Amino acid sequence: MNLGTKFENIITTIYNTQQANILINGEQTGPLSIEKGVRQGCPLSPLLFIFALESLLTRIRQNSEIQGVRVKAEEYKLQAFADDMVFFLEDPMEKGHNLIKELEQYGSVAGLKINRNKTKLLTKNLTENQRKELEKTMGIQATKRVKYLGIWLTPHSKSLKENNYDKLLQQIKKDLESWNKLQLSLLGRIATIKMNILPKLLYLFQTIPIKLPKFFFDDINKVTLKFIWQGKKARISIKALQDAKSRGGLALPNWELYYWAANLWLKDWVNLRNKRTLDLPHFISTRILCS
Repeated sequence: MNLGTKFENIITTIYNTQQANILINGEQTGPLSIEKGVRQGCPLSPLLFIFALESLLTRIRQNSEIQGVRVKAEEYKLQAFADDMVFFLEDPMEKGHNLIKELEQYGSVAGLKINRNKTKLLTKNLTENQRKELEKTMGIQATKRVKYLGIWLTPHSKSLKENNYDKLLQQIKKDLESWNKLQLSLLGRIATIKMNILPKLLYLFQTIPIKLPKFFFDDINKVTLKFIWQGKKARISIKALQDAKSRGGLALPNWELYYWAANLWLKDWVNLRNKRTLDLPHFISTRILCS
């Protein structure tokens, strides 16, 4: 990657003298030299891994025999978060083996290999026979959905809500029912919602900004109010609960406002279309869904 000999010498100095002691039954072994891998917990470790992986990603991006998804003038072949990677192939039947070849060549040098038990194929517009043929060619099982960074990806956008938002709503109901037995004050219950429920929903709002019906937010309000009042009649209106503390409210999250705030943030980011930071796979979804 042409980082320069000075950088390479610094990293070599740090990693050439690695040693560790192993604790066995309360007794420490003598120092052992670590000859492979990176230091666990070292802030340099994830950066070094990304450096090492970037050579693979660059080869795939530059390989004309691997065709990604085209959106206007841009072509998107992959998305990577550390070693969690998604590849987009326009013609997997004809070009899929080229991707496997690149991965295996890199793995022979880096000491890594594809985990075929965890790796899945998500296909669209293929017949059952074509899907089976693709599985045989690539040696990877095809499935109707795949999970990437906590998000269920599906071939059709209509099923994104069902597989992500609806499933999360069911999980929220179960969690609140189990937490309902806890001896919590009114403020404690609101704090529980803000600490445990809000981050999960906010993550979906930011990563899957699809159009949600009004009744979805009504359902969330219904289950959260049931938890707050322990199934009894509400003594304070939801409007007052969701108002700011400076105006006498209790700052209960207004789910619909958070949803629109996340969408507006994404739309504002999309408007930076002439900036280099926009050359990311996320641009595909945000531009389509927010326009």
